Amino acid sequence: MKYLSMEMVDSVMVMLSKMVYGNVTNYGVGRPSEGPFYMKVKYGKYPIVDVGTFHKIKSGELKVR
Repeated sequence: MKYLSMEMVDSVMVMLSKMVYGNVTNYGVGRPSEGPFYMKVKYGKYPIVDVGTFHKIKSGELKVR
């Protein structure tokens, strides 16, 4: 964020997240409308995806309500 705007960093982070995790909405996990750094500045919280939990959701061990 030192050299790029927050919108650019958010766009890159969301793109990388989609490359790593794919389309998570198929498993019932929705994506926030704002980017992760914007949410940190606005709300003081990061949207977290726990890799172990995501793998359990993907395998069917856990169900998303």
